[in-house]
Amino acid sequence: MTNIECMAESPIITTLIPTYKRATLLERAIRSALGQTYPHLQVCVYDNASGDDTQETVRRLSSVDRRVKYFCHATNMGAHKNFIQAMESVETPFFSLLSDDDILLPRFYETALEGFKNYPEAIMSATTTLRMNEAGKITGAPLLKWKPGLYQPPEGFLSMLDNMHPDWTGIVFRQEVIHKAGVLDEETGAPSDYDYLLRIAANFPIIVSTEPGAILVSHPGSLSLTPNVFTSPGWMKMIENQTKDERVPISARAHARTVLTKRFIHRIFMTNGFHSIVDRRWHDSQEAAHVLRCDHGLWIRASVLSAASWACENLPFAHGALLTIYAVRRLLTRFKQRPLQRQFKSYASYLRICAPNVN
Repeated sequence: MTNIECMAESPIITTLIPTYKRATLLERAIRSALGQTYPHLQVCVYDNASGDDTQETVRRLSSVDRRVKYFCHATNMGAHKNFIQAMESVETPFFSLLSDDDILLPRFYETALEGFKNYPEAIMSATTTLRMNEAGKITGAPLLKWKPGLYQPPEGFLSMLDNMHPDWTGIVFRQEVIHKAGVLDEETGAPSDYDYLLRIAANFPIIVSTEPGAILVSHPGSLSLTPNVFTSPGWMKMIENQTKDERVPISARAHARTVLTKRFIHRIFMTNGFHSIVDRRWHDSQEAAHVLRCDHGLWIRASVLSAASWACENLPFAHGALLTIYAVRRLLTRFKQRPLQRQFKSYASYLRICAPNVN
């Protein structure tokens, strides 16, 4: 029996990887977990009835490294239920959630566990997640705006509201968080990860490290680049969740309502509105205008959005002008990202599938 096989009998951390029809990307994700400097882990893959090469990919890897476990649902239960069932199955003291298209950096678990060692009262330990596209371009690193260390509640909650929240790809949770904070709220939809982290930080101590621990990869098939799905009910449910918890000081809850409402309205106006116009999805842009007008009483913004949608649909030069504005914005964004690119460009090498660390 190899050293890795012995370690697999008593794992300390579970890497949860819910997946659906992404066998090649899934292999990269699994290999990134197996390549950790902290070896006492198991990788549990929850296949949402992919019906493709997923099963063979996982079994090939598990034949080499017994830390890889495979579970396949008989039917597709939906992404949120798959994540929830994976969370509810955790038996190790710690776990992390890894999307099948993302990557863990080698020292991720070692760094996160060092945080728990320094602050044993914390219920989650967050490292910096680098946001990157498949070309290796860095698009963000949210936790670099945070001060490293321990955040007592509701300090971490307020920091998540006022700064960019950490990506859960780079977070290790204590198993007890499931009993104390529950699992994902399926009704929150797309922002369910944000909702979950806010609920945790509102009531429990959290640790933040600025050392990179993971890469969140955007690609043509990722959620961030797919056509916008209208998320009004989910965001409203998230706002309700953050403002009804009486354990949280009323001032913090009021701040949450203000910040999340503003962010939600901006999302409707820009992401669901103007981005839809750029992509020639006129119905989506008009639906966004309808929500602004009827649900929030924002007649001016709704009128601007409706007028822009009509003009770009009927006047070719108007749509061309909007495309030019967006092109300039992209250039300015890339210019602002250049320091991050210089600082973290070496991490692009992790986009390649590397051989697992097997003894």
